[in-house]
Amino acid sequence: MCAKRTMIGHTHAYRNYKQQNEELFEFLVLICYAVPAYKQELKKRIGGGTVTLPPADHFQHDKTSDTELLQRAQLYTKRVGCFVMLSAFSYFESYVAAALRELFAFHGGEKEFIKRASGYASRSLRAQQTGKSDAKRKLQEPTTARLREKHEKYIRQLAATGFRFPSDFLAPYGLQALADQLSERKFKPVMIPRLLTEALNMDVSTATLDRFTQLRQKRNDIAHGKVHQFDLSAALDAYDYLKAFAAEIDKHLVETFFVLELYR
Repeated sequence: MCAKRTMIGHTHAYRNYKQQNEELFEFLVLICYAVPAYKQELKKRIGGGTVTLPPADHFQHDKTSDTELLQRAQLYTKRVGCFVMLSAFSYFESYVAAALRELFAFHGGEKEFIKRASGYASRSLRAQQTGKSDAKRKLQEPTTARLREKHEKYIRQLAATGFRFPSDFLAPYGLQALADQLSERKFKPVMIPRLLTEALNMDVSTATLDRFTQLRQKRNDIAHGKVHQFDLSAALDAYDYLKAFAAEIDKHLVETFFVLELYR
């Protein structure tokens, strides 16, 4: 009996990304339980009540007063909002890079994938150079409005025979350029929209790309110290948006690019 084969449903990068987000969410829920309860006990003790609070884990010798702790706790959601924004965006950024590197690994690794694409392009080019085609000759002239219909007919004829057009022969260069951009030193989140729309041909709305750019700028402002408080509800909206965006990206990657072509 043959072993059951499991087809790819998601990338490993996406499963790791989901786990990171779940852990972030669970920790956030814990904080949102713990801080309000601690605030309540602090208020009792400041008001003269007898309340025994344990020292902070890992900071047993901290001498911060109850009043100062309460002041800090009043702003905890805006502080936590910054950390959620930083984490959510960093997880998303890492997911995109990891998923694209996984794509190369699926096809045998960076060198093998590019070598195979280059070899296929070279074989196709040699085959086409040795053959003669009237349709091809008709397409080796500038197009005009008068000739458009005729040119469209010849393009369809060639496509039906498996003819490789010029853009097909540029694929190896495109793969190499993509691999270069995925290096640890070169990959930047500002590149993500172009990688998705131009390298992966993913249909992404302008509104989605604008939203991503806004979140990237907000993350940068927080990371660079320009913003010190960020509303937690806004951070959770960003968290949800990035999760949904990652799910769309992963579906597109798996359906379109995780297809073996070893033996063509």
